[in-house]
Amino acid sequence: MTAPEPVREVSPAVERVTRLPALEGLRGVAALVVLVRHWWETVFPLAWEGREWLHGPLAPLLTATGAVHLFFVLSGVVLTGSLERGRGGAAVAQYGVRRVFRLYPPFIVAVLFSWIASFFYLPSPPGSGVTNLVRMLSGTHFTFDQVFPGLLILGPVGGVLPVGWSLAIEGVFSALLPAMVALARRFTWTVLLVGPILALWIPGSPAHLLHLRGLLLCSFDFGLGVGLWLERERLARWVGGHQAVALALAVVGAFLLGWPTAGRWGIHLPPAVVSMALGAAALVVAALHFRPLRRVLESAPILFVGRVSYSLYLLHLAVLILLAPRIVRHGGTATEMVLLLALVLAVSLLLSFAAWQWIERPAIAAGNRVVHLLARRLGVAERLSRR
Repeated sequence: MTAPEPVREVSPAVERVTRLPALEGLRGVAALVVLVRHWWETVFPLAWEGREWLHGPLAPLLTATGAVHLFFVLSGVVLTGSLERGRGGAAVAQYGVRRVFRLYPPFIVAVLFSWIASFFYLPSPPGSGVTNLVRMLSGTHFTFDQVFPGLLILGPVGGVLPVGWSLAIEGVFSALLPAMVALARRFTWTVLLVGPILALWIPGSPAHLLHLRGLLLCSFDFGLGVGLWLERERLARWVGGHQAVALALAVVGAFLLGWPTAGRWGIHLPPAVVSMALGAAALVVAALHFRPLRRVLESAPILFVGRVSYSLYLLHLAVLILLAPRIVRHGGTATEMVLLLALVLAVSLLLSFAAWQWIERPAIAAGNRVVHLLARRLGVAERLSRR
């Protein structure tokens, strides 16, 4: 979802475990996994025998839910580091300003883009080669009066931005994270991992309890992310000099991330969430310490995708729905499917780069200016209070 913000390192050990380019690249890979999975579900009916690929060794590369859990763990890491950028009592206020400017402008642009794109969606009759998912999403149209209120709250905006469900969770935990970090420092970060345990006693209905259960399950991701940051120096000592351990973490992490899909579990059940969260955490550590993996993640193409990953995540589904009925016309031939994937990837990356240049970067810069202004005013107020 969001690209990692740069943080201030304080020691060589910290520098080794906060190789943010590797984390940015890892976020880009996760965004690509989401895009590929949505393409897969666009051209392959769920009953199609090729769905067995989703239950095999390639499961980690095709599990969009696992990729989202990786987003959450990464957010827990980099947002905890972001809190340390501030000083004194102003740290939380500065952190909050950065998050608002980081999350909302690209979200608003993505909602408006998806809403405008919806007027150009084509109907897809049965037998055309696209799945019911495309038929359902291409039939989603709203008036501006229906869309406008949704711009104020991170989320799917009633279906205009289906991937927005994860942004709603990101927004909730962005607000909760300062309290989570304070709790972890006061006691121990492991207290943040009780969410899935509590979720076991919460039923799946009514709707408000289902939402509470989902938040408790996702707290495991963010809690692990907080723990990875707070234990960064210890992890550097344990893993940094042992490449065999780092390789094992990469393999085990990928396995755990895809296990719920490969095992045909319910991906929203507590055991599946714990598996994906632990897999994501292992992959984060491996990305920082397993040198071959880190070199790949820090390569120019992967870093480019990582840099634009937030907008890529937000925009790709509208591009997919626009293009799929126009390309897949003859029952979904192999040529059509490959062409669709190539075009969706190219167009989505182009739009994402434009959004990064003209929306994300200016918004980040504006947020930093507000933070600096806030810091100066708080500094003046603090000096006056001491007189």
